[in-house]
Amino acid sequence: MAALLHDLYDLDVTDTRVLGGEIDHNVRVTDAHGRRFLAKLTPASSPPEAVAWQESVLEHLAQRPISVEFPRMLPNRQGQVHCGVVVGGERYLLRLLNWIDGEMMATVEEHPPALLRRLGRVAAEITNALEGLVQPAGLGAHHWLVTRSQEAIEDSLDAVTDPECRRSVEIILGWFRNAAAVFDRLPTATVHQDLNDFNVLVAASDSGEARLAGVVDFNDAVTTIRVAEPAVAGAYAMLRKADPVSAFCEVVAGYRELIQMTDEELEVVFPLAAARLCVNAATWTKRTSQQNHRYGEARKQATWPTVLQIAKADPAEVASRIRRERT
Repeated sequence: MAALLHDLYDLDVTDTRVLGGEIDHNVRVTDAHGRRFLAKLTPASSPPEAVAWQESVLEHLAQRPISVEFPRMLPNRQGQVHCGVVVGGERYLLRLLNWIDGEMMATVEEHPPALLRRLGRVAAEITNALEGLVQPAGLGAHHWLVTRSQEAIEDSLDAVTDPECRRSVEIILGWFRNAAAVFDRLPTATVHQDLNDFNVLVAASDSGEARLAGVVDFNDAVTTIRVAEPAVAGAYAMLRKADPVSAFCEVVAGYRELIQMTDEELEVVFPLAAARLCVNAATWTKRTSQQNHRYGEARKQATWPTVLQIAKADPAEVASRIRRERT
């Protein structure tokens, strides 16, 4: 990696650290000047149209920046934002991005209401910034697409053997089926669609309070129902909370400060969030049962307790609360 980055980017790398990832291999690199970057190795077998779409999202966002840091592609000596390389005998596409300082929201112990509301605002900012960008036809629907949560859950449900967990998933699947009946009537937009607590970075402000520092990993960005953005952001905000519904409502309230949601969006946003957590829990339960996957273990551990909690909620009451809490 050090040799590649020296040849391609004229960087004198002094330190590397391998990070987690589902598909891409992510490496934090530090150069002789103390500057940090993110080197992203994408398997060369990845569909070129998918890679082109990911890059177009970042290029579009660079022209309409949001209020927190986000990935920016850095050109190499030839002015390219990606190039083919061989690492460990395998072929990859190498991209270099700016490094964003901050701690993953998943590892921050306290998430005050102001931080959660700020997360909702940033989710809305991303939607507004990506306006005018539409996903080209022909890209396949990936596993984490919000609108296909039922298929994703059912694909992994056989691995969920705990009776209480399975019963909670079945309850939430019922909510999702009801929500899916109105998908065709919902507004659409291009969204990040993966504002999970590993992709949201937090730092301490000058006053010592937690502030939102950045958002990373736009690989799952997609043109879909607009409500997917607050649903996903709100879903992961519920993890590790004594009162997950209150945390969820803060995120949606922040989103609504910038984007007016329709009545039908308000009705389905919580069922979609609950279904996303079921996808997360069931998927990583199945994948970790098949192979040792440290990233997957970390993802599912906090999710199952929250799924069990929120399955006891009433989606209609949550929608009513969201309406009341609008500022």
